[in-house]
Amino acid sequence: MEVFKEELYIVFIKEKIEWSPLQRKDNLTLNEWVEAIAQQKYSLPNFLDRSRSYISYQLGKIFKIFLSNKPIGVPITKWFLYNYGFKNCYLCSEIKNIDQFPHRKNTWDNLHNYCSICTITETKKYNLRNKTKILEYREENKLHKKEIDKIYYNEHKDKITEYKKQWKIDNKDKVNASNAKRRATKLNAAPKWLNKQQLIEIEDIYYCCSEYNRLLTEKFHVDHIVPLQGKNISGLHVPCNLQILTATENLQKGTKLSFQNS
Repeated sequence: MEVFKEELYIVFIKEKIEWSPLQRKDNLTLNEWVEAIAQQKYSLPNFLDRSRSYISYQLGKIFKIFLSNKPIGVPITKWFLYNYGFKNCYLCSEIKNIDQFPHRKNTWDNLHNYCSICTITETKKYNLRNKTKILEYREENKLHKKEIDKIYYNEHKDKITEYKKQWKIDNKDKVNASNAKRRATKLNAAPKWLNKQQLIEIEDIYYCCSEYNRLLTEKFHVDHIVPLQGKNISGLHVPCNLQILTATENLQKGTKLSFQNS
């Protein structure tokens, strides 16, 4: 992900200059104008100690073509930053690539004012504060939400399919853990009393196995120490019943217990 660098941003601003103000005693130099924009001073009249009309007139001449497409009401500093490919997060105050901001309708840039990380953090806080309220709303609007989800899926079917496909490629460990849980559930081997921490431990085991397969030439499997379909006894799909074996060891073991003789 591209990182914001002020020195390169200043070069970008200078490239948009079309006119240089006369060097009078009361006039600001080009460098002062560029510096004000680069420092993200949203209130340029206060920062430059000049009237709003003076600033609008001067910037309109210095950056005539560039500012001609600026939406009304959008601060000049925001417009420059957006065209450079960055945005300032209102919450953490960090300048980040626009790709790190969620999409949001009805805004001039179609982006949320909070970056993705801050949005997720604030959403979690809100959900914790309003857990009961949210559950009640979901229950009351279950059919309505189902209908909306169906419409959205039909309108974005290709996009959703592509996203799921890519997610499975990027998260093979989670996919393997999920598939194992589904198989275990069919065999009634995944107990309902598994808590969140235990589910995370299971995912970690599958993640380690995935990393072994990525880094080493030999293939590895996640094995159930006590098999889910043993001859005399069946195990559970729980962290303490999982181990990582080489593919050869796992296939040789089959449905036998680890401590049984071949």
